[in-house]
Amino acid sequence: MANAHTPPVTQQSHSRSPHDPVQVTVESAETRIERILTEGPIGLAGAARILGTIRAAVPVHPATIARWYRDGWKLASGRTIRLECIRVSGRLVTSRAALLRFLSAQQDDQPLPEQVPRSPAERTKASIAAAAELVVSGVK
Repeated sequence: MANAHTPPVTQQSHSRSPHDPVQVTVESAETRIERILTEGPIGLAGAARILGTIRAAVPVHPATIARWYRDGWKLASGRTIRLECIRVSGRLVTSRAALLRFLSAQQDDQPLPEQVPRSPAERTKASIAAAAELVVSGVK
């Protein structure tokens, strides 16, 4: 078996834009299984109990944990992260450490630069300038 402390292999893959390569993590199932089993597997209900109540005193549902594995969570930077899980007799299990890695990745994310909306005066000025440009070009 592979070493549990070996980091996953990362490779470059081409995205839709040649200027925006996407990092794809390639990891063998054996490595992921060994890591989760070494860290101490817990069921999705156990992972949900670790988080307790987050929103409006409602406990996190195990289906939420399953969605984090299946769909992932899209970060402000546009990157999607997924909770590490393995299947044991058809049931998904994760580990406390995997949950911590998932939550930690959300904290380190750098958001995209915020676009400040234009004021009504700026929009009006831009509209007048665009209309004048259309008149000059003969469109209007």
